[in-house]
Amino acid sequence: MCAVLADSAEALLARGTLRLHPGGGSGYTGRDASGSYMTINQVFATHGFDANNPIELEDNHVPSGYFVTLQFMLAHEAEHLIAGNSGHIGSLAPNKWKMQHTTACDDIANN
Repeated sequence: MCAVLADSAEALLARGTLRLHPGGGSGYTGRDASGSYMTINQVFATHGFDANNPIELEDNHVPSGYFVTLQFMLAHEAEHLIAGNSGHIGSLAPNKWKMQHTTACDDIANN
């Protein structure tokens, strides 16, 4: 499944519909008349680019103790675009960021 998520993100990048945004949320996806798109907070590309440089997610502006990287965010947002996606594992941190396949594709062992 990780290859499917990576292929999805790669296809968005090739079409120019995977973008970085400054501040305001970690990432989001959607569909419009031109197809699917994804945006990821640019902090993941500049500071959270690998397992040696993870970023701690905040829950209502409080550090959560849950660290993620660009790889996690790309997989997480790509999973939102898969038909039949079951959604987030839970509604409270850290499970509100976890999805069925995303955690298996994470590059940080403590998640």
